[in-house]
Amino acid sequence: MEKNLFLQGDIAVGKSTLLRETLLPHLQNIGGFFVQRVYKEKKHVAFRLSPLIDAESYRLNIGAGQLPEKENLFLYSDEDNRWHARLTIFEQKGAEYLRKSREEAKKIILMDEIGGVELQCPLFMQTVLQILDGPQPVLGVLKAPRNFKKMGSRLAKPESIKKDVDRNLAAIRKHPLNQLLTVNRKNYDSVKLKVEKFVENALLQGK
Repeated sequence: MEKNLFLQGDIAVGKSTLLRETLLPHLQNIGGFFVQRVYKEKKHVAFRLSPLIDAESYRLNIGAGQLPEKENLFLYSDEDNRWHARLTIFEQKGAEYLRKSREEAKKIILMDEIGGVELQCPLFMQTVLQILDGPQPVLGVLKAPRNFKKMGSRLAKPESIKKDVDRNLAAIRKHPLNQLLTVNRKNYDSVKLKVEKFVENALLQGK
């Protein structure tokens, strides 16, 4: 029986927004992390890993001026629009956020999103698999392979990342406790109902 639920689908279909809308009333019972998109003068310049703490900080998009330089940024672009990865963010912070959620016995652990450069990090991947195997339900977004391929083509060193990502992404997709739901614009509302039911059941079981 599936314990964990992951959403997948095209870029900008609203996967993370769907999870945020569903989880906002229950944040005291939710742990884990989410990814923020960082903008500078309306240009997307970075991705930031953020722990799930409260409604005020649970923002999917933020301005670069609201952050100290490179704080928790795991992907950022240079002046030539080439993207660079800082994998230590996942080794040091990502794994910590997941372990802390487990230790605090959060009723649901959020992983929004996984399926990109972070899957090259052995310690982070080990922690992810431990959480997936553990007693707490996981709710998250799984990056589509084509989405990572699009970003990977813009990385400064894409050849050093793709092999590990493909292998570890396949391990998550095939995990026996994971259910995958594909979101599109036509089924958005019906998928949201399923996510709401998943959250309701997880919170009841955690009592």
